[in-house]
Amino acid sequence: MAMVDAIKGAFKDPFEPVFEKGLQKGDILGIEGSIARSIIVTLAKDKTCKFWEYGSEIKGIFSNTFIESPNCCSLHPLGNQLAIGFKDGLRIYYCLENELK
Repeated sequence: MAMVDAIKGAFKDPFEPVFEKGLQKGDILGIEGSIARSIIVTLAKDKTCKFWEYGSEIKGIFSNTFIESPNCCSLHPLGNQLAIGFKDGLRIYYCLENELK
């Protein structure tokens, strides 16, 4: 056990949190990015889909909460549509300025 403690003390944890409370509260099910817009979409087990804008700094644009649990997501390369897979099927949303329709 002394050897394990020495190794833990010598090596720094390679994963450092970017934000103190993290990006999502639940496990991340999917993460997608757009090649045309500087946005990232994350989908989590806490039934939330969050849009993030990156560049000189990362900031949250908006968040959407679903009633059902989503399973997966895919963002259109232009960043204007988002497909989310649920247990009962696939739903396609338009990504507007601050909401999904």
